[in-house]
Amino acid sequence: MKKLSEKEMVAGCIEGSVPAWEQFVDEWSRYSFSVIQQTLRTSRWPYSQEDAEDILSQVFVSFVENQKHLFRNFQWRCSLKTWVWMVSRKTAIRYFRRKRWKTIPISEVLEEDSDQGEGTAPPDPNPGPVEQVADKEKSEMVKAILNELPERERLALTYYFYDGASYKEISELLGIKPHYVGTMIFRAKKLLENRLSGKIEGLGEKK
Repeated sequence: MKKLSEKEMVAGCIEGSVPAWEQFVDEWSRYSFSVIQQTLRTSRWPYSQEDAEDILSQVFVSFVENQKHLFRNFQWRCSLKTWVWMVSRKTAIRYFRRKRWKTIPISEVLEEDSDQGEGTAPPDPNPGPVEQVADKEKSEMVKAILNELPERERLALTYYFYDGASYKEISELLGIKPHYVGTMIFRAKKLLENRLSGKIEGLGEKK
C-alpha cells in the first residue's frame, strides 16, 4: 500500500481509516516512547519501565478519545513531530503529577508550602468572583499576546513555561543553537510582560 503523506495520514486518522492509524502508530510510537523516557529521566521521581509503557498507551488513547479531539484540533501551526512531542511530554507530566499526589507524604506537602517564602501567604484555594475574573482575564490576555508574537518566540515561550522543556530540547525542536534559546526567551518574555502590563493598565482605566 502507498505510504500516506503526514497530512493524508492525519486526515485518515480523523476519518477512522485503519491503515492511516496503523501508519501513525508505526511511525510515531518509538519517538513518543523516547520522549516519555527523556521526560521521566529528567524528573525527580523514580519510575519503572511499566510506567513508561503505561504513559505510551495513554498517549495513543488520547489521540482517538473524545471523537479524535486532538487530531481534529491540530492546525499544522507546528510540525507533526513537535505536536507528538508536546502530547507525549504533557501526558508523562500529568501521569506523574497524579501518581505523586496519591503517594506524597503530608510532611513533603507542608515543606513545599513553606518554600513559598517567609511571610508569604499560600494561594487562596477558594478565590472569590473578583479574583476569578481577574485571573481569567489575565490568562486570556496572555494567550492573546502569545498569538501575536513571531512564531519561533511564541513556540519557545510555550515550550519553556507551559511544557517545561529545557533549552536543549527547545533548540532541537526549533532547529536553532541552544545559546540562542535563552536570548530568544528573554526577549519574548520582556515583550510579553510589556504588552501584558499595558493591557492591564488599560483595563484599570476602563473600570
